[in-house]
Amino acid sequence: MHKSAPHIVLFATLLLSSSLWPQQNNSGAGEARAIFRSGDPQRARIALKKLWEEDEGNAAAAYYLGILYETAGDWGEAAEWFEEAAGVAPENALYHRKLGSVLSRQALSANILRQFFLIRSAKNALKTAVALAPDSLAYRMDLLNLYAQTPTVWGGSKSKALLQAEEIARRNPLDGFKARARVYVLREDFQTAEQVYREGINAYPGDPALYLLLEDLLVEQNRLAEALNVTTRGVEAVNRDKDLLFLEMGRLHIARGHYGLAMAALERAAGLNPTLFETYYLIGKAVSESDLPAHAGLKALETFLASEDGRDRLQRAWAYYRMGRIYQKNEQPAEAREAYRSCLALNPDHQQARSALANLANAANDPAP
Repeated sequence: MHKSAPHIVLFATLLLSSSLWPQQNNSGAGEARAIFRSGDPQRARIALKKLWEEDEGNAAAAYYLGILYETAGDWGEAAEWFEEAAGVAPENALYHRKLGSVLSRQALSANILRQFFLIRSAKNALKTAVALAPDSLAYRMDLLNLYAQTPTVWGGSKSKALLQAEEIARRNPLDGFKARARVYVLREDFQTAEQVYREGINAYPGDPALYLLLEDLLVEQNRLAEALNVTTRGVEAVNRDKDLLFLEMGRLHIARGHYGLAMAALERAAGLNPTLFETYYLIGKAVSESDLPAHAGLKALETFLASEDGRDRLQRAWAYYRMGRIYQKNEQPAEAREAYRSCLALNPDHQQARSALANLANAANDPAP
């Protein structure tokens, strides 16, 4: 299991995003919303398309079709429906924002020539969204990301990205630090990004997101000791989200081979937030790589596998691999084999599990599976 990249999660939630529900007060919008909420995506698509065919002025029907296709990862189809919604209700900032978002994603897998036109269209849609809702920090953040990530020859601009950061700062100084640092991170000016994060921490020492973002930046540069200092300072300074800081502290201790310290930090995280299920995976990882008690790691991994996080196929595979490591170290080869096979059933390409299973077979003089 890979690090969860706090900056991705944090920037998804750091600014107040607009509601998923389009702001239309009419029966057509209500009917479209009810269909969308029915719980069956395939039937919802059919019903919403029928609703659209009956009333092409129903922007909400087109919008929810866009959401369904976006959720399925069909960016092209999603873009077509968001464009329909924005065409019917051009004053709705949310429709333009969603159009810009899926066009940006569609550009990632397009050929070079197609990328240019998709990015230009995405930029125009996001600029329209910001013009319609100038106080939306989330919309400005989307536009900032596009300007900062796009090559200059295709319309990207560091100065325009920083201008959006300034507008965010005018409305929310704390988020302004995060936005400005984000520009420098995307432009790979890590020294300036670090400086901005540290300025933000000095100005707002009680904000946990700043510590997590700085920690992530330092980890990306393999500056683990400094990252650990940041999380330690954060734990002492903040009154909320300490569980996330202890989680990162535990992860860093594992990376440095300090398993006892990792266990202490992760137990603090679990105590503060029992539903932070990645904590249990990391406890299992720490035990699998150390001489810590096997039962603690196995219990933690069982908790992880029973959780919402443990439903992901690849994450489940890693959890079973860690179980196998613990059983193998605990001289329980039969249980280790079963765990490694469970891992490979979920992810046949898991080379570590395949090698471990082959080694067990060789040790027992058994044929390899």
